Amino acid sequence: MRREAAERASAALPRVVLVGVGVGLLGFLASATIGLLQATLGFAIEEQAWLIELLSEDGAALGLVPWIVVVAPLAEEMFFRGYLFRFLHERVGPRVAYPLSAACFSLIHFHIPGLLVYFVVGLLFAWACRRTATLAAAVVAHVVYNGAALGVALLTLRG
Repeated sequence: MRREAAERASAALPRVVLVGVGVGLLGFLASATIGLLQATLGFAIEEQAWLIELLSEDGAALGLVPWIVVVAPLAEEMFFRGYLFRFLHERVGPRVAYPLSAACFSLIHFHIPGLLVYFVVGLLFAWACRRTATLAAAVVAHVVYNGAALGVALLTLRG
């Protein structure tokens, strides 16, 4: 029985990774689009000042990479999709679970200009989790998203 479950899981792994990478890139594209629309409408869009300050320090970026690209996505996905989204989905259904878990995800980032971006990304990560029936897809999506955002931030700062 365990062997069959392991075989099913390994057969599903490429799909989970593909969905995760696709959702992560889609989330990054959505956040860039939302940022451009907000800037066009005259809203000041500044990245999280504390993060930009840390990334600006020589040598700090390398030390932050594991935290931003691995630890934070894993911890956030375990709570927001692994616990909160699933809890809400089971108790009150998807119509409440998707927006409420995404709203909580956006609020915990304490970044008012980014609320819409985090909300949309939270919806996408929840969709990846639900679509693949595994938290792994949401984790991969979050890792890809944070990695892309960090890469662009570093290129912009070093630019």
